[in-house]
Formats: sequence, structure tokens, C-alpha cells
Amino acid sequence: MKKRRLLKLADFLDTVPRNKFDIGRWFSPVGEGAVFPVGEIPVVGACNTTACAAGWATTIPTFKRAGLHLEPSERYGVDGDTGLVVMIPAYGDLSNQRALEAFFGLPDRLAEFIFMPIGYRDGYATPKEVAKKIRRVVAEA
Repeated sequence: MKKRRLLKLADFLDTVPRNKFDIGRWFSPVGEGAVFPVGEIPVVGACNTTACAAGWATTIPTFKRAGLHLEPSERYGVDGDTGLVVMIPAYGDLSNQRALEAFFGLPDRLAEFIFMPIGYRDGYATPKEVAKKIRRVVAEA
């Protein structure tokens, strides 16, 4: 387990506004005006976007330099709700949950417990709740 990375993410999540967080989507444009020019890939944190903990993790400069990023998904194609390309976390040649497992040094079930809606009551969580869970996991490791 890469505890320093996890704790850095927890500290970062404490700064993310609730209205910019959605545990159910890696990254998503939301609300009126969530239209981006053709060919432009929107950025997490840009106006009218939300992301989950993993999506936000890709914005941390040291994580980006270490290789964690969002990339367009060939598998998932275009989001039926937004009409935009689905963006997924990637690290090395891994994507989705596997990328998170490798980047944070987590076993399968623990990555799911932290990063996926299934790990939270009613599939909903605030950024502070995710940060608290990360700190608890690190403390218990």
C-alpha cells in the first residue's frame, strides 16, 4: 500500500467542493453550459465538471508526473447522457480500477471499497467522507 499517496489524496479531497464531486463518475460535465468544443477534452475541475476521488486524483501534479491520468475510453465510447467521450483513469498500460490498484498499491477489494460507489451507503459519498475512509484504511494497514 502506498500510504503517502493515499494520504495526499485524502488531504486533497478535503479541499474539493461537494458540488464538484460525484462518486459515481470518473469525470463528468454537468449542468447548463457543459458543452465543450469538438476535439477538446474537458479537464477535471473546469467549469461545469465533476469527478470522483480517482478523477480528482488525476489533477494532483505529483500524481500526474508519476503517470496517473484520465484518457478517453475506447471500450466505453461516448456517454449516453452527455454525448461526450467517456474518460477513465489510467496508469501505465492499466485503466479503470486496475490503474488505481497499481498506482495506490491496493488489493482489488480495497480499491473498490475506497473508489467505487458500492463502498458507500446508498452509493453516495462526499469528498470529505472519502478522505475519512482513506485515512481509516491507511491507519488500519
